Amino acid sequence: WVVPFSVPGRGSVMVERGGVEDLVKQNDCGGAAECVLYYSLVEDSGQVTYENFLLLDSPKLAATLGNPQLRIQSIVQKAVGTFDLTIVGFTPAPFTWLSFKAVSPTDPIVRFSRNGFLYTPDMPVTLTLYGPESLTIADVNSRTVIRSLGSIS
Repeated sequence: WVVPFSVPGRGSVMVERGGVEDLVKQNDCGGAAECVLYYSLVEDSGQVTYENFLLLDSPKLAATLGNPQLRIQSIVQKAVGTFDLTIVGFTPAPFTWLSFKAVSPTDPIVRFSRNGFLYTPDMPVTLTLYGPESLTIADVNSRTVIRSLGSIS
């Protein structure tokens, strides 16, 4: 569902109007707890300048979306200790985050370029993991954990 629109410089415009019930019906969600409204602002050049999401019901109920079966589709080493990970899954997953399993208390800390996001099946997420020089693709693959509200039981 795409609603193209133009906004004059420093202006605003009504893009869509309706209630939650209308959105749920229009998009055959089943109910407000099973729907996530994702929106982005894309310039004519195709560059995304803003993106966000809105739960149509209580965040507590977002877990009813079910397990999105998120997984790492690919890992590409960009530099020593730096890897791009592409995440894919089957259903929308609000509040998705990644962690890295430590093997011992002395393991160096890794960080992700982005953490805490909405995953949508039609838009794979690529983010970067920054770690120590000794980190390998096998380490990244076996020790990265992907979670979302729907994957927690």
